[in-house]
Amino acid sequence: MAGVSTRAAIDAVAVPAEFAQALRELGLAGTGERLVGAPLAGGVSSDIWRIDTARGTVCAKRALAKLRVAADWRAPIDRNRYEARWLEVAHEASPGAAPRVLGQHERLGVLVMTWLAPGEHRLWKELLRRGDAEPAIARAVGATLGRIHAYSAARPGSPRASTATRSSSTSGSSPTCSRPRAAIRSSRQRSSSWWRRPRRRNARSSTATSARRTS
Repeated sequence: MAGVSTRAAIDAVAVPAEFAQALRELGLAGTGERLVGAPLAGGVSSDIWRIDTARGTVCAKRALAKLRVAADWRAPIDRNRYEARWLEVAHEASPGAAPRVLGQHERLGVLVMTWLAPGEHRLWKELLRRGDAEPAIARAVGATLGRIHAYSAARPGSPRASTATRSSSTSGSSPTCSRPRAAIRSSRQRSSSWWRRPRRRNARSSTATSARRTS
């Protein structure tokens, strides 16, 4: 298993059925091949796994219909397809800026990417949490984002589907997250009261100013 340490190989377990099915139907694993790996920490909207195949190690991400939060937040799993498209565009705009997409299974909501070994790639978020803020890294990130935006802006209306995508679903809905109606109403009420309060204060202020002028 290329790119996997001995310790990681020992900790490997059988991957969930959806991941195994997606890899096989995408042609990234053999029909009778036993797939093992390990779940990766972080995130509330997807299951992310390191999966060891006979051809090498990959990273697979499956969108969850219900997010791992206390509230009942749900989101369509076809957002995984849009993430795959963005990664492809980012890789084209600035090679190496994003993992290479190996395949995306629309019906199962599984995205398969190249594996980036933790020992060879630093996680910027963790560096910042430790107070290790290097201006050079921030400048490099900004320059990379600029290249990606410039590349996509020059190609309006051309988000292409992954050439590796295989799917039994052709949903074309946009990736939106549904919030509970009560939460939406509460948000609207807070917003409307915020606008009303300044108006009352302004009205009193105008009255006081007018009184001073006539006295």
